[in-house]
Amino acid sequence: MIDLKKIVDDALELTKTVEEVIVVRNTGNNVNMAEGRDYWYHEVTKDQNVFVEPEKMDSNDPLYILYTSGTTGKPKGVVHGNGG
Repeated sequence: MIDLKKIVDDALELTKTVEEVIVVRNTGNNVNMAEGRDYWYHEVTKDQNVFVEPEKMDSNDPLYILYTSGTTGKPKGVVHGNGG
């Protein structure tokens, strides 16, 4: 299994501008939490009584655009689909 939280933690060592991180538990694995920076999503939202109906989307609708340098060195936008 890929430890996504560790990847985020490593990336955050390269910047000092991120002050807080919301972590979503999706496995039963232990997760290293940085006190004062990392917060569990389920704890942050436990007192919220708002429900927003999810937007129905096609599996090919864009999720995000990632810019790469490509082979020419010029930025190219790669559109990633949401997969349903």
